[in-house]
Amino acid sequence: MKMKARSITITLTGALVASMLLTGCGNQKEEKEQGLSFETDITEETQKVEEATTETPITIINHGIECMYDSKVVATGNYPEIQFSQEYQDKYPRLWSKIASLNMGWNEETKETVAEYGAWKLEDERDYEVEYTSQLNVSIERADEKLFTIKTAFYDDAGGAHPNHGATSLNFDPQTGNEISIQDVIADRENFAANVRTAMEKANPDAMEEIDLYFYPGEDSTETDPFQYKFDEDSYTWVINEEGLYIEFSPYEIASYAAGYMEVTLSYKDYPDLIKEEYRLTEKPDVEKMVVEKDGDTDTIIPTQEEEAPEQHAEIENPTFDKYVADGQTAANKYVSLNVTKEDESDWLDTEAWCAQHGFAQVGHDYKDDNYEYMFGNTVEYDYMYNSLYIYDIQADDLLYDLDFYTLCNGPDEKEGYTSHSTEYLKYAKIVGDILYAEVGHAGYASEEPKSNYIVAYDLIERKLLFRSEPMVAGAANFQIVDDTIICGYGFTEEPDYIYLLDRFTGDVVDQMPVNSAPAQFEIEGDTLYVATYNTAYEFQINK
Repeated sequence: MKMKARSITITLTGALVASMLLTGCGNQKEEKEQGLSFETDITEETQKVEEATTETPITIINHGIECMYDSKVVATGNYPEIQFSQEYQDKYPRLWSKIASLNMGWNEETKETVAEYGAWKLEDERDYEVEYTSQLNVSIERADEKLFTIKTAFYDDAGGAHPNHGATSLNFDPQTGNEISIQDVIADRENFAANVRTAMEKANPDAMEEIDLYFYPGEDSTETDPFQYKFDEDSYTWVINEEGLYIEFSPYEIASYAAGYMEVTLSYKDYPDLIKEEYRLTEKPDVEKMVVEKDGDTDTIIPTQEEEAPEQHAEIENPTFDKYVADGQTAANKYVSLNVTKEDESDWLDTEAWCAQHGFAQVGHDYKDDNYEYMFGNTVEYDYMYNSLYIYDIQADDLLYDLDFYTLCNGPDEKEGYTSHSTEYLKYAKIVGDILYAEVGHAGYASEEPKSNYIVAYDLIERKLLFRSEPMVAGAANFQIVDDTIICGYGFTEEPDYIYLLDRFTGDVVDQMPVNSAPAQFEIEGDTLYVATYNTAYEFQINK
C-alpha cells in the first residue's frame, strides 16, 4: 500500500533508476528478491513491428504487464520501447545505443515496481477495491539534427492517498548520444531564472506565493529562488519547439498536489535572446511522419517475494487518524511557559542566514544529537517524503532501529480504514529516554488533509504507539522538548500561525500563542527559545 516515485535517468550502465522530481535520494531498505527474470532481448512482436515499419524511422511499442497470483491479476502496468529503423540506427548509432539502454531500464524498473505493487496488493485488507498499477508512456517531441527530445508521463497508484503522476523530459544530441542539459541550450543564463519567474507570474499569478513558500532547496544548497535552483540542478521538464521554450511542472514539483500541473512557454518573441540560435525551431516538427505507435505483448510476472525483516525492524501501527492516547498514559503535572523578549519582523526571513547569525545548524534530514544518528529513507512520491526512519548509535556503526511509518502516515487506520487524502511523511524525530517523538505532515493546505501535521510518540521498548496529537500543530522543520513540554508550531498560507506547547506523555495541547507567520525552526540556548518563522525572528524566555 505504498507508493513509489518515478523519474527517468540514464546511468553509465544504461539502467533506469527511480528518483524524485527535484533531487535524488535512494531507498535505504534492503533490496528484495524479485522472484522473476527480465527479458532484455527484442521480442518477436518487436521484430514483426520493426519489419512492418521499415519506412518509419521511429516506432514506439507499448508493452503491458500483469502481475499474477493464484490465477488472478493483482497489479498491472505498462512500459514503452522505442525502436529505430535500420537506416535511422545507422544514421545515429550513438543515440541508438542510449535509446537501447533506456528500453532495458524501462523494462526492468517497471516490472520490478509492478511486482512490488503485487506484493502490497496481497497485504491490502481494505474492503473495497484498490487499483495497483505503474504506467509509463513516452512521446517523441522533436527529432532533428540538433535535438532528440523524449517526453515521459508516469502514473503510479498503489493504494495511497492519491495517485503519483507527473512528466519528465530527456533531450539528447543525436550525433553523440550525450544528454543535453537545459544549461547547454540557454544563451542568457544570467537572466534565465528571472525570465521564468516573470513568465510564470503572467501565466500562473495565483500560484506564486505558494511556490515561494513551498520551496525547500535541500540541506547542501544556499539557493533561495526555486527557478534558479531547478536551473542549477538541471531538473526542468522542457522542450524547445516552434514557439520557444516550453516548461512543465508536475504536482509537488514546485507547489502542492492541489496546485496540479503548471506550464509556461518563454516565446522567441518575448525572449529573443534566451535560447542559443542552433537549437531554435522556425516551424513545427513533423513528428507524425517520423513516429508510429504500436501495442506489444503483455508480460506476465509474479509478486515480489519479501525477505524476513530483521529484529531492528518495526512497523508503526495506526490505531486512528484522530487524536489518540494509549491506555495507561498519564499527563504531566507541570509545563514550561514562554514570554516574548524579541520580535524582529521583515518581509521574509532567510532561515539559513538566521542560523548562521546565531551559530545554529539548519535542520534537514540525516542528523545527530548527543546519543543517536537519525537517517531517513523509503521516499514516497518525491525525494523528501520519507516514510522510514533508521536510528544508529552515535558512531553510526550499529543500526538500532529500523522503523516503517508508512501505515501511520498514510493508512489505512484500524478504526475505520481511513487513508490520508494527501501523502504524509516524516519531517523530524528525536528520542528522549525510551520514547521516540516524531513529526508527521503533508505538503499543502490543511483543506487537502485536515488530519495531518501532528506529533506522535512511540515506545521503543514496548513497540507501541503512545499518542497522536491533535492535527495542525506541527509543521516546522523541527520541534524541541523541554522537561515534560513539547514545543512545536504550525502555519501555512492563509491559515492560522501558532506555536503550540504539548504534554510530552499525552500529546495534549496545554498552551498556544499566535505568531506572525508559519514557524520554520526552533532552537534553544540556555533559557532562551529562538524561533524562525516565514517573516519574523522571535526570542522567548523559557519559564520552568
